[in-house]
Amino acid sequence: MERISPARRDACIRLSLPAIRTAQDLDKAAEKVTQGIRRGDVTPAEGEKMMNIFEIRSRIIEKAHWESRLEKLEANMAAASRLPRAA
Repeated sequence: MERISPARRDACIRLSLPAIRTAQDLDKAAEKVTQGIRRGDVTPAEGEKMMNIFEIRSRIIEKAHWESRLEKLEANMAAASRLPRAA
């Protein structure tokens, strides 16, 4: 049976975290993980894994933010290039 459906290696971590959409959300989630480690609800190894996941999520949020800013900048530049120039 273990070959068909192998046992999970890691247990699920039960910790209530906020939705992570911004850097501020990441800060709140990281604080909750830190508190969980301090209380003994989360092992340091589990906390480290979660923080690594937060770091990856942070990079994704940052890339999305920069992409959005770049698109706005390009749109503004395109609009400015269509304006009539003073003679």
